[in-house]
Amino acid sequence: MEQLKSALEEWLPQQLAGAMVEIDPLRRGFKISGIVIWQGFDGLEPIDRQSMMWKKLRAHFSREDQLRIAILITFTPAEYAVHREPELV
Repeated sequence: MEQLKSALEEWLPQQLAGAMVEIDPLRRGFKISGIVIWQGFDGLEPIDRQSMMWKKLRAHFSREDQLRIAILITFTPAEYAVHREPELV
């Protein structure tokens, strides 16, 4: 799983120039999840972001590796900044 994690963290920023990528294994270690932060997602609907990213993933990674990716959540930098802000109580 570490090999796939490293491959995604290296490859995705090459495909989405300037993207920040954080990949983590899920509890049992069979799958991974992560976030992709990229300015190029600005103005795109979530489904369009996913379609773009998965088209690239399918062209590069094996079916076996694709099945190990549970979820990759996409953010623009502005969306991520809001997501990371502590909630006001």
